[in-house]
Amino acid sequence: MRIAAVEPIVVDVPLRTPVHGVHGMTAVQRSLLVRVETETGFEGWGNVDPTPGYSPVSAEQVHASVRAMAPALLGADAFNLNAAIAGMDRAMTDASEAKAAIEMALVDLKARALGLPVHALLGGRVKDAITLNAWIGTVAPEQAAREACAWCERGFRTAKIKISGATDEGVERVAAVRAAVGTRMALRVDFNESLTVDEAITFIPRLEPHALTLVEQPIPRHDLAGLARIRRRIDIPLMADESVSDPAALVEIIRREAADLVKLKVMKQGGLLRTRAMVECGGGRARGRPRPRIRPHPLDARRGGRRGGERGGDRRVRGGGASQNGRRRRRRSGPARRGRDPSPRHARPRCDHRPGRAQALSCRSLTRGGSA
Repeated sequence: MRIAAVEPIVVDVPLRTPVHGVHGMTAVQRSLLVRVETETGFEGWGNVDPTPGYSPVSAEQVHASVRAMAPALLGADAFNLNAAIAGMDRAMTDASEAKAAIEMALVDLKARALGLPVHALLGGRVKDAITLNAWIGTVAPEQAAREACAWCERGFRTAKIKISGATDEGVERVAAVRAAVGTRMALRVDFNESLTVDEAITFIPRLEPHALTLVEQPIPRHDLAGLARIRRRIDIPLMADESVSDPAALVEIIRREAADLVKLKVMKQGGLLRTRAMVECGGGRARGRPRPRIRPHPLDARRGGRRGGERGGDRRVRGGGASQNGRRRRRRSGPARRGRDPSPRHARPRCDHRPGRAQALSCRSLTRGGSA
């Protein structure tokens, strides 16, 4: 079965109401669809949604990249994904978003032709239901509280709150949401690269009273040394998202111990197969390292994951005080803790392959993934 056509299509999807994020207001989602058709008439569809400010390319640029790679795919075996990926790599070195859309269409085509669900081609279903995060933008605290209550009434139990910069309003937004939902929802914060390192170190502790699950990408994506420095100075789990651009970046984040969690996305990583390969890459890189001690957060104790609501979390070093296994330990804070050599808390993260984490690779201090 040979590929006869590769067609990119830009689609504008109006939103019910505009959303306000760190990178501005959005009223229309401009997406890129890819249709792949064989000479026998089978077709498959792929889709990516580049976001201005977050994604390095626009939907129009992804459209151009798909058109540029299409000739390398015409006449190729539609079922041979590895050959298709190699052909795209020869045609263009980057273009992860375009490659993801084309690969998704090829996987969809193969599943349709064989009469199988896509998960059957990827090893089988691992979860019957996937929970999603509610999304609260950079809105006034009162509006954020109303939106959180509405999400909660719809059954959502986790919400991501956007904060742009180190502002009092950002703290007030998180406080208002926590006051509105109480313990009914787990909360996380996403800065989308809007802080400096020094701002992050002084600002993030102001959010600790509100029992956050994690804070996401506080500083620009390429500053991995800065991420590592922040992680050593805060007591809320730190997630890297924009920083996780490719396998090399993932390995470097693990090597530097720069995050507690990392988020993978099919669009960002260049396709389903490459996303799964990065999960295995991270797992192999971290395998065999000491596993950090994990204490459940009171908001989510049944899941047994580490949370940031209790100051200090699982950060323990050898010394006085008793631990569960009978060894003597004591907790440090302030300059003494900040200046110490890496302890078991900062051992190389181990990767958690639990299903249903929405393209998130947990580096076991890790627990959650989420949306952009």
